[in-house]
Amino acid sequence: MDFVNKGFFVVNSGSDSAVNSFIVCGLPRSGTTGVASALEKAGISMGSRLSNVKEDQHFRSLLSREDCGSAVRDYFVVRRASEHQSFASGVKYPEAFQKIEQLSEIEGLAILVVTRDPFLVAMRNVISVFMPVEKALNQAINQYSAMLKKVLGFRDISCKAKIVILSYEKVIVSSGDIFSELHESLGLSVDPKSFANAASQGITIDNLAYLKESHFQPAYCIDQASERKIRGWCFFRALPASSVMLNLSGSIGESIVDKRVECNLLRKDLLHGNVHPTGLCGFSLETSEDEVKAFREGLLKLRIAGSDFVLNLNNFNATG
Repeated sequence: MDFVNKGFFVVNSGSDSAVNSFIVCGLPRSGTTGVASALEKAGISMGSRLSNVKEDQHFRSLLSREDCGSAVRDYFVVRRASEHQSFASGVKYPEAFQKIEQLSEIEGLAILVVTRDPFLVAMRNVISVFMPVEKALNQAINQYSAMLKKVLGFRDISCKAKIVILSYEKVIVSSGDIFSELHESLGLSVDPKSFANAASQGITIDNLAYLKESHFQPAYCIDQASERKIRGWCFFRALPASSVMLNLSGSIGESIVDKRVECNLLRKDLLHGNVHPTGLCGFSLETSEDEVKAFREGLLKLRIAGSDFVLNLNNFNATG
């Protein structure tokens, strides 16, 4: 296998059909957005009305269908008809590799599976979703192993799509080389030198717009911590439809406190003030006076469950 030296491995060369469609996938925060940006710069249409993380929500919905293979095939047919000015159409969605069995039967499709050092993926999760380091690292290693096992299972299976693994680290340090290799392996119809040069220009390090959107970015406020109640609101700016679970924990003397509350109560003030799209982000935790006092004194912490992110009592302007 040439993976170590080239950062590139053809799992399956697929059929002889010319490539006219791309799917960029891999673990979340593994560099899929960077690869998608490079392909876009090289002349591959990655769709329209995309967010900074370049994901097409319609494509995402197709993957959940039982007939996702034929649905995605039709999706690309429609895309190609409207994007004929580009030599190929592409889409980026990290978890698409989970449907590789169905996707591998699409003619003219190249499935690019992006890999990245699991430690770096884990540290991105520590920053982005406030996951504890040990949990993030174990999760990244397990997910990485499972993904490669699934993808490499297609090495000796007859399929129509071309399946390629490429290293995000190699994309960063030797973008020209890896995109030249990609061009040669896929037999693309455009000029190889122009393709590699253009793709290399699409690699952006520390894209602030991407980093901002890829973080959950909690917004919160604690309105009350008295009269046996801790009340307020909390939501993820980048994922407002997902309710946040909070955990009040710590100890008072020999007593251990461990209580949870979901942020799903209607807050009309936040809805009418355009702070939250539905207003369903409020919480009200019933507790004892001793626990409220301990919380105010810092003996108990109110965290986003499963993370190290702490909601501070005196933070009354956390929406900016």
